Amino acid sequence: MEATAAWTRSRIVIALAPLLWLAPALARADNPTDGENSRLAQRVSAAGTDPRGVVPLLELWDNWDRSTPRKLVAELTKLSKDARLSSDRRVLVETMLAQARLRLGDPNAVTKRFDELGYVTTFRVIGPFDNEGKAGFDKPTPVEDKRMEAPDMQATYPGRERPVAWRELPEVTRNGFVPFGALMRPLENVCGLAETFVKSEKARPLTLWVGAGGAVKVYWNGAVVLADPAYRAPSPDRSVAMVGAHAGWNRLLVKVCTTNASWGFQLRIGDEKGS
Repeated sequence: MEATAAWTRSRIVIALAPLLWLAPALARADNPTDGENSRLAQRVSAAGTDPRGVVPLLELWDNWDRSTPRKLVAELTKLSKDARLSSDRRVLVETMLAQARLRLGDPNAVTKRFDELGYVTTFRVIGPFDNEGKAGFDKPTPVEDKRMEAPDMQATYPGRERPVAWRELPEVTRNGFVPFGALMRPLENVCGLAETFVKSEKARPLTLWVGAGGAVKVYWNGAVVLADPAYRAPSPDRSVAMVGAHAGWNRLLVKVCTTNASWGFQLRIGDEKGS
C-alpha cells in the first residue's frame, strides 16, 4: 500500500512539473492592452489641463473591447479623482465610467449619474426634414426661420415625406443620447430638431458640450453658437460653445442632419469651466 501511494505521489509531482515551469510564463502572458492602458492613463494625467490630453483618453476608451474591464474601470476611476485634470476632462472621464458600468451590467449606471453630469434629456422634437445631397444642413427649416418667434405647438410644416409637428421627447434616452433615429422615419438623408428651455438664476456664462451622430448646429437664444458640418458617429463632448445665459429662461435649439449613420446627439450644460 505504502509503495503504491508513493508511486501515485510521484506521478502527480511529475505531472505537475510542466505546469510549475509554465506558471511564470502564464504570469507574463497578461493582456498587453492593459499595460498600454496604464501608459495611456499616465499620459492623460501628465497632460493635466492641456487640451491634447483628451487624445490618450479617447484611445484608452477605444481599447474597451480588448481590455480587462475591471482594470480599465480602475484606470478611469483613478483619473476621475485626478486633481491635475481640468473640470471638463474629469466630467468626460465620469461619462466613460458610467458607460463602463452599464456595459458591466448595471442598468442604473447612466440614468441618475448622467443627470448629475448635466446631460439634457428634456426636449420637444420635430422632423424629419429633407437632407438630400447634404443640402439640409445649410438650408434653414421653417422651425429655424421661426426660432425668434413664440413657439407654436399646433403648427405643422412640410417634412421629408409628410407634414411634421412638434412632439414631446419620450423617455427613450440612454447615456444622455437623444435618438432621432428611434423617433423619426425615414432616417436617411434627413434632418431633425430638438428644442428646450434652460433656466438660469442669474446672468452668467455657460458651456454647451455637444457630440452628435451627423452634422450638428446649435442655436442659443436664436443665435448660432456651434456649427459642425462633418458627418461622424456620436461621441460625448466633441465640441463646446461658450454662451451667455440670461437671468430666467433661455432657448436652446439643436439641429442634426444625417445621411445613413447613427442619428442623434448628446448635449450637456456646464459652468464656464466645463464642470
